[in-house]
Amino acid sequence: MKTFIVTIALFFSFLSLAQKEKPTVSLLVNYHPTDFFTGFEFNRTKLKTIYSLGLQVGINRTFFQQRIYPKIHFSIAKEIAFTEKIGLQFSFRNSNSYLNVSSSNVKASVFMEEPTIGASIYFGKKLKVIPSMYWGYAFFWRSTISSTNNWSRQAFFSPELKFSYAF
Repeated sequence: MKTFIVTIALFFSFLSLAQKEKPTVSLLVNYHPTDFFTGFEFNRTKLKTIYSLGLQVGINRTFFQQRIYPKIHFSIAKEIAFTEKIGLQFSFRNSNSYLNVSSSNVKASVFMEEPTIGASIYFGKKLKVIPSMYWGYAFFWRSTISSTNNWSRQAFFSPELKFSYAF
């Protein structure tokens, strides 16, 4: 919860800076070893640095297993434009997710923190298509009735496809 509050506070502090460029909204789909995720993000740009805050939901667990699997992320990306419609983005993203895996006789949950780095190429000006690849570690904290300090980590790759629209 503390990470969530710090993430929101940082994002709104970045939004309060003087902005010349217009905000963008993105719809995204990505693959993660634990689930497929879909969601949206809100982006602000200043001096070719993009600040993003996004909310995603796990497709398999939320829609097919009836367990809400939310993920919130904050990212900072640097943009390198080749032409007006083609360029690269290099980014750092920190994601946090929570999954309740309780059953009728066992209470359990999993909290994940995922610091990742990524590279993207974008096509378009006002409406952009942005395929991306992220690499990082997922740190899992498992909480059950018998123990609360079960943690592990896993390296992973996560491809993502994003559609971004600038207002």
